Amino acid sequence: MSSSDDADRPRDREALAAQLDELEDTLTDLRGELQAEDNGPPQPPRLGELLRFTEQYTIP
Repeated sequence: MSSSDDADRPRDREALAAQLDELEDTLTDLRGELQAEDNGPPQPPRLGELLRFTEQYTIP
């Protein structure tokens, strides 16, 4: 390791810490959205979802 590598380590750690904080915030938001979706009754599939399913699983 050279001395320039040692000088870059604090900046790398700060950048990594910032990215981890952002990732944690994003995951927290996504978990909240998933929990919010679980509160209602199940919804029927949308037309696009139904068409995609039938395209994949029907016998020609």
